[in-house]
Parts: sequence; structure tokens; C-alpha cells
Amino acid sequence: MRRLIYTTYGILRNCEWSEIPDASNEASFEPLQEIAIINIKKIPGSSVSESNVIQQAYYDNQGLLKRQIETYNPNIIIFGNTLQYFHKSDFDGLETAEKQNTTYGNAFYDIGDRLYIHTWHPAIRGAGFTDENYVMDIVNIVRNWEKE
Repeated sequence: MRRLIYTTYGILRNCEWSEIPDASNEASFEPLQEIAIINIKKIPGSSVSESNVIQQAYYDNQGLLKRQIETYNPNIIIFGNTLQYFHKSDFDGLETAEKQNTTYGNAFYDIGDRLYIHTWHPAIRGAGFTDENYVMDIVNIVRNWEKE
């Protein structure tokens, strides 16, 4: 949850890593009120995710997931290592968008008025990057998109 808090704060407050309050500071939670978190699985799971279970949850909840996303109508969608479970046709412009990659392994698709980011799950460990690298890579993807 810590990386989700930091990433949200960095994007919505357009700040540098050193300006993001620690996740134990209540001020860091404020931007979370401005986002939606949509899980593919609608019931709790274990500490380790099983791909076939998540894929089945997508099939079981496909209509609901699509309605949730349409209701929020976000201009930025960040997938925490979950894009592979969706059909790209579920998202406007994603099927034909050019995939771009960052040095930290994040992929993103800029379709003009919407940005799709396929990143590591926020709880990933041992992937060779720090919280700062994880957060600021995503923040910089958004910054570059907003400049266009």
C-alpha cells in the first residue's frame, strides 16, 4: 500500500520524491480520496496471487469491471501487473496504441486523452529497484504525458 500512497501523492501533487510525506503521515493519504482502486478479484485471496484464479475472476466480473471503469471514466489507468488479464478491447484505443517501455520495466500506452500504465504490482519485492525508483518512474510517465 505504501507505494500506492506515494505514487498517488506524487502524481496528484506533482512533486518530487523528497516532497512526498512518509506513508505513516496522515497527509500522505489525502490524494487517495481522489482515485479509485478496482480489483479484478472481488473477494479476498491469499498473500500469493495465482494467475489462473485472477484470470477466472476477470471472466466472472468482466461486465462489472467494465462498468466500474466507465463510471469513473479516468484519464489515467494504472494496472498493478494486471493488464494481461484484460482484453485490450475493453479500453478505448488500447488495441492500437504503441507500447512504450521505461528503464524500470514499466510499459505505457499514450492514446492522447488517456494514459494506460502497466507497472509492477505495488507489493513486489526483490525486483531490483527502490520505492523511489518505482514511484518516480510512474510519476515521470504521467508528467511527460501531461506535457503533450
